[in-house]
Amino acid sequence: MNWLSRLLSQPEELEAIHVYLDERPHWVVPAVCSLPAFFSSLPALMPIGSMLYLENTDFAEDVELLMNRLSIKARRKIEPGTEWPVPKWFHIPVTRSNMMQLTDISRQRPISDVADHLVGYLETIVVFEWYDLLETPIHVTGALERVKVHRFASSLGVPFRFIEVGRGRRQNS
Repeated sequence: MNWLSRLLSQPEELEAIHVYLDERPHWVVPAVCSLPAFFSSLPALMPIGSMLYLENTDFAEDVELLMNRLSIKARRKIEPGTEWPVPKWFHIPVTRSNMMQLTDISRQRPISDVADHLVGYLETIVVFEWYDLLETPIHVTGALERVKVHRFASSLGVPFRFIEVGRGRRQNS
């Protein structure tokens, strides 16, 4: 297919994934105050081949330029955390290099210039959701091994706990 036919063709419809992890057994990591620490710690949590969805209604210009450079075509549609104003979003492979670049730019900018909502996913599995950064905790799928969550939370210097929804049991760590 030549470039013109690709440009004029209809985009393939992606299957939307969105799981409210707080409605299932899951790990809870408190909201962290440092976005640079979050980005630099993320590879410890995410499986190889994972993607990071970043959403914002008002990216700073230099941040948006970086996102455009790092992002790839969406593999899955993520339901946006903001309906209005319509947000911009990017899908970025979770690699150490990409996370270091996000770490660097987030050191220079307030969180509101970088992202409002973050979702990590691997194919059709939502690994974590962090909506309304700094205001809400990070919800991590209960299917992820405790050791990965422990490594991630330890690198952030925060505790974590497991919540079995519907059973009222909490396991603190």
